[in-house]
Amino acid sequence: MPDFDPRVFISVLGSVVKSRTERETAEIERTFHDIQADAQEAAITLTARLQTARVVGNLAEEHSVWRDKKVIEAAAQAKIAALEGTAELATLRMTTYLSLAAAFGGPSIDPAGSTAASQETEMVPTHVTSPQQPAAGSVDVLLGELDGLTGLAPVKAEVRQLIDMVRLEHMRRAAGLPVSQVSRHLIFTGNPGTGKTTVARLLGQVYAAIGVLATGQLVEVTRSDLVAGYVGQTAIKTTEAVQRALGGILFIDEAYSLTRSAGSGQDFGQEAVDTLVKLMEDHREELAVIVAGYGQEMAQFISANPGLPSRFPRTIHFPDYSTDELLSIFKGMCERDRYQVSADAVDGLRQYLARLPRTREFGNGRLVRNLFEAALARQASRVVASGSSDLTTLTHHDLGLLPVLGSVPEQNQDSTGPYL
Repeated sequence: MPDFDPRVFISVLGSVVKSRTERETAEIERTFHDIQADAQEAAITLTARLQTARVVGNLAEEHSVWRDKKVIEAAAQAKIAALEGTAELATLRMTTYLSLAAAFGGPSIDPAGSTAASQETEMVPTHVTSPQQPAAGSVDVLLGELDGLTGLAPVKAEVRQLIDMVRLEHMRRAAGLPVSQVSRHLIFTGNPGTGKTTVARLLGQVYAAIGVLATGQLVEVTRSDLVAGYVGQTAIKTTEAVQRALGGILFIDEAYSLTRSAGSGQDFGQEAVDTLVKLMEDHREELAVIVAGYGQEMAQFISANPGLPSRFPRTIHFPDYSTDELLSIFKGMCERDRYQVSADAVDGLRQYLARLPRTREFGNGRLVRNLFEAALARQASRVVASGSSDLTTLTHHDLGLLPVLGSVPEQNQDSTGPYL
């Protein structure tokens, strides 16, 4: 496998940012020399290569070379996944990184790694929101991440339909046909821990890859981030939150709390809603807003302002995970961190999850995460106390399920979560 040479990227970035000062170019060169040393020390592993791609993306974003570093990361991940374990790893040096420059705004590069001097590249400012052709590979990678999430079949179908609508807009525009203005704002309903934030983040990245949004970042806020305690301050706080989210998605969790009375004194939640409605209209091409919460409360929230129903025409419901899906999430956490679950622990966990009541307080994925973290803590105590050399197995005892099988566990056990 040939050594990875970041100097090629120095040439690429140097060409793209040649209008920058010599000092900035020197900083880029020094950074890539550091990357080269780190990569050599790590024996140019796949992990080191991917990390290098991410650093390239960060530098590109910082110097406004490429519009979206997430696109670069996603494409690098896809290429590495496609080449892993094959003889084509030797081509990773060229195909993973050098082609990205040409694909996402950089100059063209010949196979030897030199920049084509005849091609001038215009830097794309980060605030650009004009439509462009989708980067199909990166969109497919992100949709692959969506498909990789456990469960959520109806949610995945809805999101794919949204993406298909955007792709059709590009096709109609290319054909010279009129394009209808469709609202990008959404309502997510469902219990806690059902993946609403995760899907919102992926959707923002997909929108950025397609060109609907400039950057695709997710800015998550709650009532406390939007509502102030004094006259005139709520509009300012809400405006600041929207400004941070421009180019991406503003995700308002438990949005219904904005229209609930504080109980005593004057409440400014309605002012936040009214301000948000105006800003959504002012920045309709630069922002997507997703409001999330329980279904019944979100219906009341939408009725709080006459402008909200038309701005949030689409609701996506996130169902609770089934017992098998929760078990799959737990196993996925174990695989990620290289743990193994004993057979009796799996059986016990399945019975435990099946007995939990699916009320609106049901924790779903958060519950499983609490179970996993609590199991790691118990395993650590067991291994240290016994001097065992088995560092990877989680037993039935580690899960702490023996006292609660057949009934809903008491809340004070281990204090690791509402169901433990």
